[in-house]
Amino acid sequence: MEQTVPSPGKQGFKYVDQAGFGKNGMGWGTGTGYSNYNGDWSEDANNNAITLETVNFGNGLLLGRYQYPKLIAKGNSIGGAAQIYALYYDDNTTNRDLIFRNFRVGSTVTGTGTATLYGGGTSSTGENYNQRSNLADNNTSGRITAATSASRHFDYGVTSDNRVVIVYFDETAGQLKLRYSNAAVDGSSPTAAVAWTTSSVTFPDYIGNYVSMTLDSANGIHIAAFDSSDSDLTYMYLPTYNSTNLSVVTVDAAFSVGNWTQIKVREVGGNRIPYIAYYNSSETGGRDSIKLAFSKTGVTASNVPSGVDVSGNVTGNWECMTVPALTPPQGGSTMFKQVCLDFDSAGNPVVGYLGNNLEWGKWLNEQ
Repeated sequence: MEQTVPSPGKQGFKYVDQAGFGKNGMGWGTGTGYSNYNGDWSEDANNNAITLETVNFGNGLLLGRYQYPKLIAKGNSIGGAAQIYALYYDDNTTNRDLIFRNFRVGSTVTGTGTATLYGGGTSSTGENYNQRSNLADNNTSGRITAATSASRHFDYGVTSDNRVVIVYFDETAGQLKLRYSNAAVDGSSPTAAVAWTTSSVTFPDYIGNYVSMTLDSANGIHIAAFDSSDSDLTYMYLPTYNSTNLSVVTVDAAFSVGNWTQIKVREVGGNRIPYIAYYNSSETGGRDSIKLAFSKTGVTASNVPSGVDVSGNVTGNWECMTVPALTPPQGGSTMFKQVCLDFDSAGNPVVGYLGNNLEWGKWLNEQ
């Protein structure tokens, strides 16, 4: 999924299936092409690109209007149907809207409006591609407003029973807000309206920039964000999407920390341990600006440990460390979008970031 760069007035936002751009490398926005694409267009048949938006819509033309797109895919599109969820910020809406979309892609997708995607070639595991989508190229159909008075600081997840949960920073209120779908959303009706409920949870003031969120296997909600009043890294936990039992703790208060967060949960022996990768803006320009923190114990509704107490002293409940960088991470650049975090097959954290190039660091166990 990416923002394309075709001719003026035709730039847009698209989803690209796992098979790539398909026949002859097709995949640009509706009505445009690229010289090396042999004259093929994204709206042609047998194409893996699904054009979702144009930049000339609503309030008029604005390049770069669709910001920080986030994609979630559930299921296997080769042997069945994958559920695709997308959430992004539209910077050219009067009410500062977050736009949500959901649809299906796969070999068993059928129904009215089904679009044929690329049907040739094989995957890396040897299966033949025979992909379809129940959402054709469009600009307005399936475009669902998920939140207003939003900002570029948002994240979301999908529960095991397909409830969509969104957290975003409301810059007018100066607080995070949480919304969730009133019913399951599974991509089967991409143009149907989605009803949302705004949580009654009151989040702390001025905490919410650079927010990231993840769900654990029990649908517990883990949130990391920057506290702009104290320049600290904050962690928050909700047991369920409709719970009002919000726990808020400070993880790291050493200098100005907590920008560009990404939070993940590693589950070991029944323990749900949050890991947070983030940026230390006090070290901008140096090689020590990438940090990683993790809780030393599992998190539950009755146990949400803090890393820093009310007096500003380190508790020892969290481990906070600097991740060595090859070149100075470019956290002050507009091209820097996030400190990326995931785990390898052994469960060790891997942290990625933008330096002079895209770089990553991998945890090495003690010998």
